[in-house]
Amino acid sequence: MVAFSALPAVALLLGVVQAIYPDGHWEKSTEITPENADAFVKEHVDAGRTLIIRAIPQVGNGDCLKQAPAWNQVISDWAANDNVVFGDLHIKKNRVVDIHGQKQRWGYKGWPTIRYFNKETGYGGDRYVQKTRHAMSHELSAEFNYLHDFVEEVVSA
Repeated sequence: MVAFSALPAVALLLGVVQAIYPDGHWEKSTEITPENADAFVKEHVDAGRTLIIRAIPQVGNGDCLKQAPAWNQVISDWAANDNVVFGDLHIKKNRVVDIHGQKQRWGYKGWPTIRYFNKETGYGGDRYVQKTRHAMSHELSAEFNYLHDFVEEVVSA
């Protein structure tokens, strides 16, 4: 009889979670849940800040793993800027379907989905508009600067 150990599977899962949400991540980003989504968006839009949310379908999604280093770098780069706030939404865990009664199209055009909310977009927000024919995860990866440029664009709007 072969003994099964769950330790390798647990170690793998922890490695995946660490890649998506590295140490210190939650000091710079807020987890978006059905309980806090409306109030969180309202608080920051009303204060004149830009809120940028990355939605992923599940922690182990390969596309989101490819894109995670760029997301985490952008959050770190902008951490000292009081005009921008970041949020992370794990769709499978926290099913946020709408914000302030406006349906959100998470997963539209690929994963991860990036949406932003500010005075210009109001509580309904708007989505990151894809700029290339690459998969969304590739376009928003560290290989390109699109994600950083996007944050700069929507924060200065």
